[in-house]
Amino acid sequence: MPWARAVHLSKGGQYDALLGAFKTKEREAWYAFGQPISEVKSVFFVTLSNRDKIKWNGDLQTVASYKIAVGRGHVISDEFDKSTLLTKQEVPTLEDALSLLHLGKVDIAAGYGDVGLAELLNLEKKYKDISLTTIPIEPALASQNMYLAISLKTKDVESKTQRFDKAFQKLVSEGTVDSIKKRLFATPKSQ
Repeated sequence: MPWARAVHLSKGGQYDALLGAFKTKEREAWYAFGQPISEVKSVFFVTLSNRDKIKWNGDLQTVASYKIAVGRGHVISDEFDKSTLLTKQEVPTLEDALSLLHLGKVDIAAGYGDVGLAELLNLEKKYKDISLTTIPIEPALASQNMYLAISLKTKDVESKTQRFDKAFQKLVSEGTVDSIKKRLFATPKSQ
């Protein structure tokens, strides 16, 4: 489901929670946040053919002349999200942003490092060798904690938040979370 739709439906109470949400002031008006479940880096993805052309050094001015695809409703970084200097093309998902990058419709895709690498592996079925020709570049735009955001419209929201935190900590201590991350966010074939 596209992120913007998931946010809309959970804000309205049709769904209880968002998995993998960043905590923002705006979202705190709609959601309860427990303990972070992970940390993720927001990065730019480029094609190997454009890597030397795009001189990203952490200053948004250096990418102002490029078209950048970004998932609708995705929080990349405060500076990126608020920037009017950039040419951003909103798309439903990070998968769509990476597809447009691969097809040469945009110059850069903005997204989340590990999630993007997993999406690239999934896109191999559609675009042969996309995980070999598309890479994240440094420096990261931001590093943010990720949460399970439970809709404030959910019955017993405090109790559910506490129960989730307790169950998640058990999964962490048992090593289950690390095992899942290794399986989901496998490193793509070497570049």
